[in-house]
Amino acid sequence: MILPAYNEEILIEKNTLKIKAEFDKIGKKYEILIVEESNDKTPEISEKLAKKHKEIIHFHSDKRLGKGGAIEKGIEISKGNKIIFMDIDLSTSLDITKEVIEKLEKYDIVITSRYNKKAKIKRSFTRSFAGWGFSFLARLILRTNLKDTKCGYKAFRKDVVEKIIKFVDNKGWFWDTELMIYAERMGYSINEMPISWYERKEGNVKIFSNTLDMMSNLLRLRFKITGKKFTKN
Repeated sequence: MILPAYNEEILIEKNTLKIKAEFDKIGKKYEILIVEESNDKTPEISEKLAKKHKEIIHFHSDKRLGKGGAIEKGIEISKGNKIIFMDIDLSTSLDITKEVIEKLEKYDIVITSRYNKKAKIKRSFTRSFAGWGFSFLARLILRTNLKDTKCGYKAFRKDVVEKIIKFVDNKGWFWDTELMIYAERMGYSINEMPISWYERKEGNVKIFSNTLDMMSNLLRLRFKITGKKFTKN
């Protein structure tokens, strides 16, 4: 499990321990990688967790990595072939973890979708409007069949994702959208599963600034992929 974090001193300890408890319940070998670039107390708290629990690994960067860059660093230092990453605010329910791990036996990539008819979602009108708008534009501009490329809970096999990330330029919040578009075009098997998701008030997510950035990145990516083929080799 990779946890990218930036200035999350309020959430990092309690939510990392919740994730640890979920993996302990599943009963399989695991590691939790906290990858952060914070300037609050997140590094100290994360290091304390790593010293107390052998399953927790802490990596601190003095320079800004961005969400995507932090995930890529986690992929680089991870030991296992099954990798999950999720947002530290835990908006996605942890009870899907066992099912996601099992699905990686069949699929190359497993992503969660807030726009599946079976999904159970609770969030503000503002965030719902922004999310649906991005999903619609992503499908229209990028001609993708994926409904939710942006939800912060995804899983993949390491040997697969290492072949995809070499095409990904964005290191910020658009990273996983770009990753999924290439994965789809390269022909990897993707399972998009419904989730229980509700908006957390404590998280360090800036909706409007991220949305504006996403719009410009959609157009940039469309230009980049037009007329090109991407293969697994």
